[in-house]
Amino acid sequence: MINTLRGEKMKSVLLIGQSNMAGRGFLDEVEPIYNEKIFMLRNGRWQMMSEPIHFDRSVAGVGPAASFAQAWSLENSEEQIGLIPCAEGVAEKRYRALEQFTLGKITLEEVMSYL
Repeated sequence: MINTLRGEKMKSVLLIGQSNMAGRGFLDEVEPIYNEKIFMLRNGRWQMMSEPIHFDRSVAGVGPAASFAQAWSLENSEEQIGLIPCAEGVAEKRYRALEQFTLGKITLEEVMSYL
């Protein structure tokens, strides 16, 4: 749990994954989700969630995060949720880093730098 600027507690969720988590869906093909209890971290500040959540590529679009947050919010109506976008469409570097970690060639801290 983290505290928002209003002092309320908020669940935080790291959005880690590849391009499907980063979102490549077309923005005009889904109904926008507006929910004042769902936030996203952008430029180091919390703001109300809006798509695209990730900006890792110029083709950034709709991903599963907003739908997940909306479903969670419906089940936890008294709480807030904060999405922290960390997904990128660059899986190859991560796989190499995990392989190097498994072989004992790099540290866990170095692996985390690829997330």
